[in-house]
Amino acid sequence: MSNFLIGGALGALVAAFISAPFVAPWRFRVRYLASAPMADPWLGLAPAPGMQTRAVTLTSVRAARGVVELAVNELGTGRISRCTTLTCESCPPCVIAELDGWATLGTPLLLVTEEDHGVHLYGPHRDVADLVLAEGKMR
Repeated sequence: MSNFLIGGALGALVAAFISAPFVAPWRFRVRYLASAPMADPWLGLAPAPGMQTRAVTLTSVRAARGVVELAVNELGTGRISRCTTLTCESCPPCVIAELDGWATLGTPLLLVTEEDHGVHLYGPHRDVADLVLAEGKMR
């Protein structure tokens, strides 16, 4: 009986350890998700070879003539950040308003660049897909 209780307690501890980052506040989750693919010695899981994840903040949102331009800076690099510009062909006004709110509040966001050069930006309650790198390249 005691072995069953010890096993159950250890199982609950492992489950809590695995799920803790996903119920944590958004700022912690972004940093965890940005660094997890690079530092996962426990499970040996790795993302696709060409996929990169970065923690960024929006610095400006400009919408003109049906094109939305987003300027982002990388978080936590410890060096001078380089501004990267992303564009999106069409966004509903509610998405543009939310992006502007994230830029104003300095909300950390998760930027995912895929192997086929697809760029996605994930926020606390919404994601913006099919972005295009307009200037510069992600390091």
